[in-house]
Amino acid sequence: MNTANVSTSRLVFGFGAAAIILLGSMAFASSWANADTATSTPMLSTILVTPSQNGATVTWNTDQDTSGQVLYGTSASYNASTTLNSSLITSHVSFIGGLLPNTMYHYQIVSGNASGTMATSTDATFMTLASSTTATSTATSTPGVSPIIS
Repeated sequence: MNTANVSTSRLVFGFGAAAIILLGSMAFASSWANADTATSTPMLSTILVTPSQNGATVTWNTDQDTSGQVLYGTSASYNASTTLNSSLITSHVSFIGGLLPNTMYHYQIVSGNASGTMATSTDATFMTLASSTTATSTATSTPGVSPIIS
């Protein structure tokens, strides 16, 4: 498997409450079954970020058993990281906490197999949700009902 495929993967962004980012291509994915997983570069796929006001949950899959960690920050210099999950698994979940509301964050996923071969996603971003506003009472009129003015 060619490591250049990892760094030149396409990004496809979804819209809605969560951004979905898919890495790779169908031709590349079809070669998973033939890969020598002891020495081949793991492939990241089905990356999903679900932001909240003060955090985000990042999930992804790998084509072989790997550890996983997410690097993140307000720029692509990634000044923070999640705790490394050293369990060798194919379905990964990592929670990023302590984030500011309504803020753009950059992130990058790093996964490595038992032989130390690493896969790294390209830089991507997500936006935390805005803070809840305090509800305020406002006078509204009901259709067909006139307000009483004294």
